Amino acid sequence: MVAGVLVLAITLGVIIFNNVAAELKTEALYSEALKDRDRGDLVSAKRKLADIVRTNPSFKDAKDQLAEVKQRINPGMGTPPPPEHGRISRENAVKLSNENAEGSSGAGSRPKLKFPQNGADEPAKTTLPSAIEGFKLVSERSTKDVVSRVYEPTDADSKVTTVTVAIKEHGDTQKASDALYSIRFKYRRGQQLYWVNGRMAYYGYDGQGLSILAWYEDNETVEIEAQGKDPKIGQIGVLLDIAREL
Repeated sequence: MVAGVLVLAITLGVIIFNNVAAELKTEALYSEALKDRDRGDLVSAKRKLADIVRTNPSFKDAKDQLAEVKQRINPGMGTPPPPEHGRISRENAVKLSNENAEGSSGAGSRPKLKFPQNGADEPAKTTLPSAIEGFKLVSERSTKDVVSRVYEPTDADSKVTTVTVAIKEHGDTQKASDALYSIRFKYRRGQQLYWVNGRMAYYGYDGQGLSILAWYEDNETVEIEAQGKDPKIGQIGVLLDIAREL
């Protein structure tokens, strides 16, 4: 009986100790985030506040500070939605991809990026776009199995400042599953510049090829899925269109 009570007391003590330690750690991280904010290191403050909110969703002060920091990082644009609400639906991604591939721009819509068509019925090939509307090719680099091109916008006010597109060839390049794009672009938010990395892989190529693209910013992830006869043409356009709106 006494032993059972002793074990229960020890267990409760460990639980209480762990909870107190976690609270102290959270408070310390919150204090660091506020110091980062006050000295102007908004990116570090955002990352720490996001970590706190992720593990302590009821921490209202941290949520409020995170919203404020995001607003300061991205002035005039409002607080970006959390990832679960910021995902682009498959339907809209397909629509954007198709519009970009066709180079269409309906009344009142934003300009679409146009890519050279390589033939929708051809097998997937590891080829890079030779031109992107609104961007100029500034450099090209080739190694044994990697080709990369760097583009810069022709519009000096563009939020996207640099775009790097690379392809690595491996295996049987006639199979779409062996083709892989790596995309990196730099964009402005207020007075700050950010690098965003993306990757696009293809699975199958039978006229219904599926491409999946994801890019990462801090701990947030946004994924786009799109289907189409030539997904590699439209998807880069989707990425850059979205980058222009960040």
